[in-house]
Order: sequence, then structure tokens, then C-alpha cells
Amino acid sequence: MCFSVWYCCVVCSANRMYSMCEVCCKPFKSNGYQKTCSPECLSKLRRRRVKRTCSFCGQEFEICQSRSNQSLCSRKCPGPSIDGWSVDLAYAIGLITSDGYLVRHIQRVGFTNKEQSLIDWMSRWLPRSYIYSCRGIPYVCSVWPNFYQFLLGVGLTPKKSLTLGELAIPDAWFFHFYRGLHDGDGTTHYHRNSLHLVLASHAPEFRRWVRQTIERLSAVPVSEDDRSLHMYAGSAEQFARFVWRPRLFCLERKRPRNL
Repeated sequence: MCFSVWYCCVVCSANRMYSMCEVCCKPFKSNGYQKTCSPECLSKLRRRRVKRTCSFCGQEFEICQSRSNQSLCSRKCPGPSIDGWSVDLAYAIGLITSDGYLVRHIQRVGFTNKEQSLIDWMSRWLPRSYIYSCRGIPYVCSVWPNFYQFLLGVGLTPKKSLTLGELAIPDAWFFHFYRGLHDGDGTTHYHRNSLHLVLASHAPEFRRWVRQTIERLSAVPVSEDDRSLHMYAGSAEQFARFVWRPRLFCLERKRPRNL
């Protein structure tokens, strides 16, 4: 043995310290990183089960200690449950109805829009969301099975442009839903200081349901053609007071004046 190799062995042996084995509790010489005294104890340590809390759904689960960095309870974690309706939930469903999509086999919910403020809001609201861009258009997606099933219960489906009809939106939350719907497919403009609201939709059953619900809840007359719904002048102003309220998020360029 040459002198350099012998010197390194002596120095390394001198620097080793005594540690307590985490499995059998026996002292052993360690380099500071070892947790067990033997391969047998290391195998037992890797098989030891520990409890963790899922960062997505909040449920407790058990995993092997060797996989202690795992943050999800499973690859198909359903995510947080939806206990009831809220302002943000109704608004998000309105956005998804207009510019969103559902993917069946992985239960993914996505949303796309050229307005960066809407993309940012949706990415903050959706848990575990991620943003990507395709041909210059931003998309925000999240694999959230509980929300996916909730949307199916509301009436949205994959390929919704072919099946969109009446939705199960409670009357108390319809105006928040419409605010999201209008931010996606609506238009707000003025002609000679007269407000004109337009909602575009190529689904006749959906247009009919939206028109009937607006007339029933706000007593505002709505005109309908083959592609859109229209509200004019005083009727549009009256309906806008129901939808656009102070301190509620919306696309600012589509908010009517003085609201």
C-alpha cells in the first residue's frame, strides 16, 4: 500500500463518529450520513411505514420511509372535495363553459384565453395548476377529479360544444356564473352612450336556457338570434347591476361604465 492511500484510510477512520442505529438502537461507527448499522437494518428501515398528509386532498396516508419525499397520496388523488357553491366557483364554471375543456381519460380540466388576467386568476384558483403555451395562446390546466365530476354533475361534458344545453346552476349563483360566461364569450360596447350586451353561443339549447333564466330572475327582455343573445339600453343597464358588483373580479374592459 502506498503512503497516500494509507494516510487517507487513517484520516477517514479518525473522522468517523459513533451514531445510534435507527432500527436496532445499537451504536456503530458512522460517517455522519449513515442511519443504520448494517444492510439488514437498512432494509427494515426502508420498509418502515410513516404517515404523511397529502398536499392536494389533505388526507393522511402511509408510505415507506424510503419514499418520505412523496407529497401526494396516489397518482389518482381526487383532490379537495367541493362542499358547496361560492362566488369564485360559479365564476370559474362560467369561464370554463365559455373557453374551457374537459379531458375524459385523465379527468383534466383546462381553460384557455388570450387575456392574461383571466389565465392568472384561473391558475390561482385551480389547485396544482400549470400553464403552457401552444401557438402563442396560453392554457391553464389541472388534474382535479373531484372538480371534474362536479362539472359533469352540472351538465358540462367533454366535447361540450356538441352537447352544451341546460346547466344545473342554482338561481342564487347564476349572475356570478354569467359574469364568467360574459368574460369568455360576451361583448360590451356602447352606441351613442347606449349600452349593448352580447353573448355569443352556437348551442341553441344553451342559448334558450340562458335567455329564459335571465328573463325569469331579472325581468329583463332578451332578444335571440341564430348565434347570440342581445340586451339593449335600459334593459342592459338594469341587468348589468345584477351581474357586475363592486370588488368582484372580472375582465375590466368588459365591465360596463359606472359599475
